[in-house]
Amino acid sequence: MSSTPEDFQERVKINAKSAEGNAEYYDNFWKKFPVQPTGTERSRGEFAARMVALYKPDGAKRILDIGCGRGWMSSYLSSFGQVVGIDFAPEAIEGARKHYGEHGLFYVVDAYTDLATFSDSGQFDVIVCSEVIEHVEDQSTLLKQIHSLLNSGGLCILTTPNAHLWDKLRHIESFQQFIQPIENWLLPKQLRRLVVVNGFQVLQHEGFAVHGMRQGNPLEVFLQHRKIGQMLREMGLGFLHGKWLLNVGMYQYLAARRK
Repeated sequence: MSSTPEDFQERVKINAKSAEGNAEYYDNFWKKFPVQPTGTERSRGEFAARMVALYKPDGAKRILDIGCGRGWMSSYLSSFGQVVGIDFAPEAIEGARKHYGEHGLFYVVDAYTDLATFSDSGQFDVIVCSEVIEHVEDQSTLLKQIHSLLNSGGLCILTTPNAHLWDKLRHIESFQQFIQPIENWLLPKQLRRLVVVNGFQVLQHEGFAVHGMRQGNPLEVFLQHRKIGQMLREMGLGFLHGKWLLNVGMYQYLAARRK
């Protein structure tokens, strides 16, 4: 049976209601973090800015940050165009307005919010969804929603943990505080497939290693160092290094164009 627009909207609402039910959890969760982006957040922001500069060289008039949390991503993107950040957690949005209001507009959404109302034309040039897809029940519906909100040729930027480390991390005591109500991690091949089948062309797909979680032999551990990655990007070898990191890194970063 083929899916109808009504079916799609109902699935969007199911995802949204699930997230809305966890809003209080995330208000408390974000209190564990400083106002300024952490080290891994900086790497995500740098990747997003690099992808927009590379694939939207003329700028992006409308940028949507889905699940913006504390709002820090806006500081990396506001130079390219107007940033709109949305989240279900009211206190997180209040903090985003307070600390990052000069970089973007921030709104609390609910299960019935039409995200198209946040753009004058109803469409966006860039949508960023950073560390969100792994906390969504129906990931395919989220990607369909992103696709529907992007202009033709629009840029989707996703960051998410790499599922190959989930079994190791979930048993570490210090990691327990970061386990969230929904944990639905993806392997790189699973993420790529989801993106492709939902109407996107993958442009870049990179891994990112975290200090303390580097693994492999001494040479492999050395190659995972952040400064090595920066040096290789300056040499024009960053994509190859990022592709290699997909096999060992904790995070995966992906940029895709709406077909």
